[in-house]
Amino acid sequence: IGNFLMFLPFGILYPLSQKDPTWKKSVLCGFIAVAVIEVLQPIFDRAFDMNDIILNSLGIVVSTSIFMGLKKVIKR
Repeated sequence: IGNFLMFLPFGILYPLSQKDPTWKKSVLCGFIAVAVIEVLQPIFDRAFDMNDIILNSLGIVVSTSIFMGLKKVIKR
């Protein structure tokens, strides 16, 4: 649960920091950030774990989807 919850804010904060955010760009940048973090972990004596990538990315996808959906509803 922690890995899922850890990246929920990314799906909200990243689009808010961009001028013209899109769902695809937000999810792609989030996935790249997660991948970089996981690749660097063995350097700092931590284990690389594919489950972390999947759960972190799922958190980004869920929060970005909710944020973009609410943004469309509010614009109407």
